[in-house]
Amino acid sequence: MTRPTFAFGFVALVIAGMLCLIAPGVLAWQQTRDVTGAPAQPADQTAQLSGRVMDAPVEGRPVRRAIVTIIGASIPAGRSAITDDAGRFTFAGVPPGDYTVKASRPAFLETAFGASRPGRPGTPIALAAGQPATDVTVVLAHGSAIEGLLRDTAGDPAPGMRVEAIRLSRNAQGERGERAGVAFTDDRGIYRLYGLPAGDYVLVATPSVVVGGLGEIGAPGDAEIDAVFAGLNRRAGGVTPPVAPQAPAPRGDAPTEPPARRGYSTPATYYPGTVSSGEAVRLTLGANDERIGADFAMKLSSAATVSGSIVSTAGQQLPQVMVQIRAFGPELPVFGGSISGGPSVTQNRGDGTFRIANVPPGRYRVSARSLGAPGSPTTSISAGGAVPPPGAGGGPVLWAETDIQVTGADLGGVTLTLQSAPRLSGRIVSAAASPKPPAASAVRVQLEPVSLPGEPSNGLTAPLAAQARADGTFEFSAVIPGAYRMTASGAAGWWPRSAELASRDLLDELVIVRGDSLTGVTLTMSDKRPSVSGTLSTPAGRPASGYFLVAFPADRAAWRWPSRRIMSTRPATSGAFEFTDLPPGEYRVAVLTDLDAADLGDPAFLDTLAAAAVTVILGEGERKTQDLRIGRE
Repeated sequence: MTRPTFAFGFVALVIAGMLCLIAPGVLAWQQTRDVTGAPAQPADQTAQLSGRVMDAPVEGRPVRRAIVTIIGASIPAGRSAITDDAGRFTFAGVPPGDYTVKASRPAFLETAFGASRPGRPGTPIALAAGQPATDVTVVLAHGSAIEGLLRDTAGDPAPGMRVEAIRLSRNAQGERGERAGVAFTDDRGIYRLYGLPAGDYVLVATPSVVVGGLGEIGAPGDAEIDAVFAGLNRRAGGVTPPVAPQAPAPRGDAPTEPPARRGYSTPATYYPGTVSSGEAVRLTLGANDERIGADFAMKLSSAATVSGSIVSTAGQQLPQVMVQIRAFGPELPVFGGSISGGPSVTQNRGDGTFRIANVPPGRYRVSARSLGAPGSPTTSISAGGAVPPPGAGGGPVLWAETDIQVTGADLGGVTLTLQSAPRLSGRIVSAAASPKPPAASAVRVQLEPVSLPGEPSNGLTAPLAAQARADGTFEFSAVIPGAYRMTASGAAGWWPRSAELASRDLLDELVIVRGDSLTGVTLTMSDKRPSVSGTLSTPAGRPASGYFLVAFPADRAAWRWPSRRIMSTRPATSGAFEFTDLPPGEYRVAVLTDLDAADLGDPAFLDTLAAAAVTVILGEGERKTQDLRIGRE
């Protein structure tokens, strides 16, 4: 019988009467460091792990000088080793436990042991005291590459320019990019980005040095040019050429504005030559692929100036305010903290007005947020960088926002009317099995900002946090409007059971904050932590570790991402697996040979799994054991 092949490139395996689900998505491996000074243990209480790192494209060729890292509960910071000329590595004196093994080397893609391909979760290795694990083989694949010629605005090769490859991904919150590689053009204007995983990419070029923003380039008017030449002639003792008649200078102490000049800028430029991220052409790379001839040129864009004023309600004095401008479209981590060539700041004014230069054509959201108490009418402006948390400067938090369309001409008269930021509050209740639950003040509630599809983020880069009080109440006194994901943590062994507000569970859906406050949230903390655990085995009864397990709700309406009801894991080499802290309910469990975590947010993908999945019903606080067996080897 042939196994069904999904359009996503994954094969679902039918278990003897049931299927299992996948592992924790694509793990974002972090750089580790060697651990020194760990307490020594007797040899008979430790284990040894050894193996080789091999080259995938060249069968049988070892990879020398690769960095191999093991990470586990007993070594959370990791321990690293370097392969010898034969590609071998050895870790001695390893405490018993489950470990993930990964290998990396420049030009190769970082890969974990047991991973079906680079970027996939690996298979944990179960180590027992006195029982060495040998012949652990990690196969490294070469990354893909993009090469091209970058020209400046005059059409000449542009040396010393920064070119980035941004890998695009999509989830339920929209499309966003992650920086996957960076290169600088050589003296011929040639760049080469290598070591890239397969996927869709956007290329963006920016000046290699950005100081104080991207700068402002002005095209002076005729009168200003004549005045400059007249001054040079006077210095040289020559004859002053006639100049065009000018209007008489205003009398009194009124300052004169400099002559208006047409603004231009060299913003971030996207392949194949556009300053708008929405018009960028995507390059698709396969495994070990190479794209040559991705040539493009920097653009000199007609730069608009966006200006306006901050208005305070009820006649209040203006507080310290940050004005921020962010582009619509995919969130791209462009060098310099800007999006779509992000505008730079050219002037900060103390009268509540603002002026932002070098804004490329596009659709933007302009927002203002107070930084401190009213009374100091200072305006600062950001082009998309990090923003302090609400209330960082003390005093009430005020905010305002409006959407604008920039076409290349200056845009003035933008008005931002400040209003009080909404708040979110509630109380902690306990659903404890223990007769002595921990104090409510140990609970910490967080709101993690996320982006809604097709909208800019609200500019926050870190979660908002609120510590519960002794009486069990908690409050976010100021929540900048936007979308958030609510989470909570407490004492060891406790987990958030629900966060109910008007028949909604805020832990299961995005918290959308507009202009109104959200009050009366009931956050239930419980020490009855449900789980589904078991072993995955082959028909012959041997542990099956090279698979992915996924658990997701039977109710299709709950197929949101990210979601605490959709989990993935991989069994250890012993075949053991566990899903922890799944809320009570009916679930489907499936087994896959491969998984891209991004697909967990795609209802169509989950639909393909549902037909071949096993049903598991999990009760309140229940710890269910569910052993699974693959239907065929």
